Amino acid sequence: MASNKNQHYVPQCYLKKFSTDESKAAICLYNLNKKKLIENAPIKNQCSKNYFYGEDLALEKALQPIEGSSLK
Repeated sequence: MASNKNQHYVPQCYLKKFSTDESKAAICLYNLNKKKLIENAPIKNQCSKNYFYGEDLALEKALQPIEGSSLK
């Protein structure tokens, strides 16, 4: 997989505040379409889309320092 291909429109640092485990890698979610509760859904797969900010990665790379500093 290409580096930075999976781009989050909700930063992972926000999703980690709702994590269900010690490693802060999963959240509990409810799929409205399927009417199904999903426990321990990986954060890396939520609120993201391939190349959401574009394939040139300029915006993605500009956002990374901001998102990284909000983890502290």
